[in-house]
Amino acid sequence: SADVSMRAGRVAFVLLILGEAIQWGAMIAGGLVYPGYDPLRQYVSELGATGAVTGETVSWFGFFPSGVLIVGFCLM
Repeated sequence: SADVSMRAGRVAFVLLILGEAIQWGAMIAGGLVYPGYDPLRQYVSELGATGAVTGETVSWFGFFPSGVLIVGFCLM
């Protein structure tokens, strides 16, 4: 039982780290590609906004998978 609990804790930790890595990667890569994006003056959600140059890519390959992984972490 302690083994199962320890394993679940490790899986949860990996889900969190992967989710955050994808989130940060999407923010950094999206910010580099988005013309004129200034992370000090603009919200990160602008990178995934409808009509933004980075909108669909950041939303589907950044925000969505990171959200799924972080929710998985929360449910563990």
